[in-house]
Amino acid sequence: MSRAERAVSATESMAASFAGLVNQVTPEPLVVDWQSHDAFEVRNTTGDPIEILGYVNRDETSQMPFVVPVTIPPGQVVRGRTSAKYSSWPFPTLVVLNLRDRPQPIVLRFANRPPRP
Repeated sequence: MSRAERAVSATESMAASFAGLVNQVTPEPLVVDWQSHDAFEVRNTTGDPIEILGYVNRDETSQMPFVVPVTIPPGQVVRGRTSAKYSSWPFPTLVVLNLRDRPQPIVLRFANRPPRP
């Protein structure tokens, strides 16, 4: 198993623990909507602005999906792109985010990515 695969596995394990706690208390405030294999939007599903302060798991991948800090208005999106040319590591399957006014980080999963055309 490569270093990147071990890092992804460890992150997924940690994220599953975080996700279990967060999902018991609140619905998912952010969701990923894939626009294509290489383009996505992170949508704020709440009625309030969400300010993403940073990544908890920043050291586990060299490619972050979008620039932080960022504030996403209610019902709006922040757009991002994947690109293997900037990194030898794979695009993350999830990120753990610190949000303003939230005591616990949240897990944002990049699931159901469309296949490459």
